[in-house]
Amino acid sequence: MKHNPLFLTLILCMLFTIQIYSQGCYYPASFSYTNNGAGNVSFNNTSTYISASSWDFGDGNTSTQNHPTHTYTSNGYYAVTLDLTYVFNMGVYGSFTCYSTVSANIFINNANSTYGCMDTSACNYSSSATIDDGSCILASTLVTLQMNDSYGDGWNGDTWTATSTSGGATYGPFTLNSGYSGSQSFCLADDCYDITVGGGSYPYETSWSLIDDNGTILASGGSPYNSGLNIGNSSCAFYGCTDPLADNYDFSATIDDGSCIYCPTYAINEVTPGCPNNNNGTLEVVATSGSILPNTSFSWIEQIYIPPYGSQTNSLPFLGPIASGLGPNYYSVSIMPDNGCPAEYLSHQFNPTWGCTDSSASNYDPSVTCNDGSCTYITSCGLITGVNLTDVIHDRVTLNWDDINTLSCVVDQIRIRYRELGTSTYSIKTMGAPLGNNNACLDTDKRILNLSPSTQYEYEFKLWYQDGTIKNWHSAGVFTTRDNCPNIGNFAVSSPNTTKARFTWDDSNGDYKFVRIKMIVDSISNPQSIDWFNIGGMGVLYPTFVKDKNGLISGETYRAKARTWCNTNGGPYKSPQWSGLVVWSQPFYARLEVENSISNLDIYPNPSRDVFNISFISEDIKDIKLSVVNVVGEVIHNEFLQQFIGEYTKSVNLGVFKKGIYLLEITTDNGVFYKKLVLQ
Repeated sequence: MKHNPLFLTLILCMLFTIQIYSQGCYYPASFSYTNNGAGNVSFNNTSTYISASSWDFGDGNTSTQNHPTHTYTSNGYYAVTLDLTYVFNMGVYGSFTCYSTVSANIFINNANSTYGCMDTSACNYSSSATIDDGSCILASTLVTLQMNDSYGDGWNGDTWTATSTSGGATYGPFTLNSGYSGSQSFCLADDCYDITVGGGSYPYETSWSLIDDNGTILASGGSPYNSGLNIGNSSCAFYGCTDPLADNYDFSATIDDGSCIYCPTYAINEVTPGCPNNNNGTLEVVATSGSILPNTSFSWIEQIYIPPYGSQTNSLPFLGPIASGLGPNYYSVSIMPDNGCPAEYLSHQFNPTWGCTDSSASNYDPSVTCNDGSCTYITSCGLITGVNLTDVIHDRVTLNWDDINTLSCVVDQIRIRYRELGTSTYSIKTMGAPLGNNNACLDTDKRILNLSPSTQYEYEFKLWYQDGTIKNWHSAGVFTTRDNCPNIGNFAVSSPNTTKARFTWDDSNGDYKFVRIKMIVDSISNPQSIDWFNIGGMGVLYPTFVKDKNGLISGETYRAKARTWCNTNGGPYKSPQWSGLVVWSQPFYARLEVENSISNLDIYPNPSRDVFNISFISEDIKDIKLSVVNVVGEVIHNEFLQQFIGEYTKSVNLGVFKKGIYLLEITTDNGVFYKKLVLQ
């Protein structure tokens, strides 16, 4: 897009014309004066920009000097006017001229008097003034801006400015042009200000303090700086960090704007030493206060001394707080947060010292960092460890321990002694006897039997090692055996019918896990354990208190007993003995009517060693079932006669079966008849 210079010039002229008629030049005319006495006054044009000055001293005299001196011949008040001209050079667009006028009344007395501000509440009060010249500046504070540069070459473009937040005056920009220090004094009107410092190079060299005439520091800082300042006005609202614990705490802030940052402090720790023989050194940057911030970057540098040429600097590949695989060299790390906290620099020099670094060695030296292979060790065979108890029941316990055998400490013998608590006599259990058998004792457990129920016992160990070391009684402990397993109570039997027995009992003696019931035919002479058989399989689980047994022999006499177990898996935790025997006979019923039943029943020989001959007569037609059963109700022979009438004769060979009592069972429509068979 092309520009019309004439048009732009006209626009600028219009703008500046508007400013002249409203508030003058952007930088208005201003002046100050000094009453030197005897009517002599020095005028100082303090305007920001000056092309030409025209003075009217109010007594008919004028001057075109920028900073004239004039002598009045008569006392009185004079209206002094300064007409300021400033020409702006606009390059190819020409120039623009700005005009500004300022007037002030001055008082002249030809006597040798001192003029100045005589109001003690004014910022520019002069204690030496004898005549008030109307120059007093009220509602303000005389301040001095003390500027410092640590390098001594000035602020390098940094400036200090106080800008009113209410539309008032702006003070500055002030700067230190050169040297280490300088100051600027001025009256600062009561108001709220934003103090800004910055804009130059090498800001870390800049520092400053704003001090009132009582020596009180009103504000101070460095560069860059942006914060509020309250001068004589308590209603200022300054935004910033109000937390004094934050690194960017602003003491002048009255409203927290959420800008607080908290910078950790760092240290570099030597995790493992950088020994020359292995280069396994590790360094770690840790936060000594706060915590390492996310997105913090680390830059590690290694400096290796190479005599006689000097040193070699290497950048290391570690981007985090840990660097490893380091040798006995000089290392540095730059820590760079990304949240406004300043970067930090840490360094560390590995200085290896040599000796034994193994803490288990007899010559361990905690002050050395690198192991030189000089460690020595004293063999010390220890006490038994890991002692624990398992399988504690009413009459036994198992003691367990660790296998403490090592290459240098071989166990020869382990001995346990135990006794009831409060008694004086010990029982002894020994593993690895006899002493000196040259075989390692590898036992790690021992079962102790024949203990008393509900009893406290104490125990301890003694060790013999094959190198002659003896570890006297130690690792003492106490345990308590469990109560006896209670047997069932009120064990009884009844016969609901001729072939069934019903056993009942209760838990009046205590809880258990299951009960086992055994029974036997009472007529067996010299019975053996094999003659007993279980009722209900391997056991009846608690809390069931009834069990039926079917298939028994009518008229036969039986015996039964019971015993409980207090472990669902069985084993040794059971009642001390079987219950007392219960004895009963199954009822006998012959319900065949003579006129409609079997007659002339004969069994011979009986007793027999093998063959029984059975004969009878059926008086009328009927279905007949003949069965031979053993004492537990198992059928070993069956025969069915359908619509039979007449004489029956049969030989039954039982020679292959176990000697004992058997039962011939004859069943018709009218009932059941039993006959005992004795196999010898």
